[in-house]
Amino acid sequence: MKLKALAAVMAAALVLRGSASAASSPPIMLNVSPSHNMQWSTVFTNEVPLRWDWHDDAVQAELSVTGMKSAFMTNFTRSVSNYLWRVCAAGILPEEDVYNVTLTFSDASEEVVETLAADLVVIHAAFGETSVDPGPSDRKWTRVNGSCVVPYNAAWLPETIAASESELVIAKQGGAVQTNNLSYASGYFGWLFYQNNWGYGEFDLTLNFYDSAEAWTVTLKRLPGGTLLFYQ
Repeated sequence: MKLKALAAVMAAALVLRGSASAASSPPIMLNVSPSHNMQWSTVFTNEVPLRWDWHDDAVQAELSVTGMKSAFMTNFTRSVSNYLWRVCAAGILPEEDVYNVTLTFSDASEEVVETLAADLVVIHAAFGETSVDPGPSDRKWTRVNGSCVVPYNAAWLPETIAASESELVIAKQGGAVQTNNLSYASGYFGWLFYQNNWGYGEFDLTLNFYDSAEAWTVTLKRLPGGTLLFYQ
């Protein structure tokens, strides 16, 4: 299995079982385009089943799940090929976050023999708990606090839909500049304010899709107690 193969396993969560009778299975939706389909990387349930096949030389594996606000690791022996990841406690709406999920296989000498990885996103809309503010009278839509999930999709414009990669540049006016080379043309980026010491001020965000002259830009102003967004 190649890098990113774990994502397909998690998204499908499919177990094949043999049967003596020739019975047909119910239809299953498959997302086969990781570059232009974000559903495969979106978490829709609080309990996410993780399943994998073991590398022939592996005797142990380490699972690492790292988000903007939390992280944990756990280990498995070869007798275990699945794990149920609970995003949060039952009955609680999880916080929006972008998680890097990595499964690292090691042999008897503790040498790494294979690594599977995937980026998964938790957004309130996938749980049916998002609010819509269509007008300028209520300014909650202009405020972002602490961290935020930034979506990006080359399919937003016909001129960029053929792109295979993208780049997000975050520049604080009079301060630091961060260039983020994103592996896909569609997905989510987790922007964490606190640990990266961005502080307060004005920020220019530029989203570029390679092989295209088109770019998306936004000026963001982060103030104590909230954030204001001004779209250009």
